[in-house]
Amino acid sequence: MPPGRIVGVELDDAETDVVGTLFEDTVRRRRLCGEGSFDLPAIVAALRTAGWTGPWGVEILSDAHRALPVRTAADVAYRTAAAVLT
Repeated sequence: MPPGRIVGVELDDAETDVVGTLFEDTVRRRRLCGEGSFDLPAIVAALRTAGWTGPWGVEILSDAHRALPVRTAADVAYRTAAAVLT
């Protein structure tokens, strides 16, 4: 896909094996960046090589993350994503 057609990139991570249905796993068990099996540094590098310069976001869909206090959740999401992006 040409980078000009991408409007934003959301980052998260996941375990290797799906638990339950793919939908359940996606909305309840996503991990913080760098805490799962996705090769996020390679994905980020590929997007940058393709010319992506737009916004990066963090999308952690997990019961555990939703249970954190908002400030803690934001801080840990920022810190783990920043480690992948720098």
